[in-house]
Amino acid sequence: MIGSITTALGVGSGIDTVRLVEDLAAASRDPKVAQLDSRANANKAKISLVAQARSDLENFSTTFAELVSGGTLQSQPSVSDATALSAIAAPGVRAGNLSAEISVQQLAKSQTVYSGYLASASATVGQGSMTLSVGTQNYTITIDPTNDSLTGLAAAINATASGVTANILTDGNGARIVLKGQTGAAGAYTLTPVAGGDPALDRFAYPGTGTGLTLAQAA
Repeated sequence: MIGSITTALGVGSGIDTVRLVEDLAAASRDPKVAQLDSRANANKAKISLVAQARSDLENFSTTFAELVSGGTLQSQPSVSDATALSAIAAPGVRAGNLSAEISVQQLAKSQTVYSGYLASASATVGQGSMTLSVGTQNYTITIDPTNDSLTGLAAAINATASGVTANILTDGNGARIVLKGQTGAAGAYTLTPVAGGDPALDRFAYPGTGTGLTLAQAA
């Protein structure tokens, strides 16, 4: 074809036949190359999508197998009040054939006691020592001139980190101390003045002898 173009144009025509032939060849070749490149890129994209789909399927298969082996896909117990009770079937156990019901009659409560009214939170309570007993643990509470007040007594109780918390409640009648233990019978506590202290501390004893703290809620 190149020879025929050269003959037709003539060697002495002044036309750059080599360049002309190259341009014609490029015009014929480039669209085909572009089309092949486009198809190649499309195939690469399809291959990438297939690889991603395979990876996702493998991950799903692995996760599904773990759920099956762990029992998560098996029937699970139904709990009407999650704040009172939680239940889950053990791995590999089928709960479908289990017929059982748990009824919560009463939740554990915290022992709560309170004192009589004092004029204010800064009113003196008496100096001496008291023993706070929680289970088998004993904590010493010391009231001296630096903390001789209802607020000081509450702070001394809280400083023991015994699980018993003390708060001061103030209203139109004055101020009083309220003690609250941890939830359950194991959180029950006593508060006993040590002999030799100010008899006024008997007002904060529990159990007391008529003048001590009053039980609002048993553990």
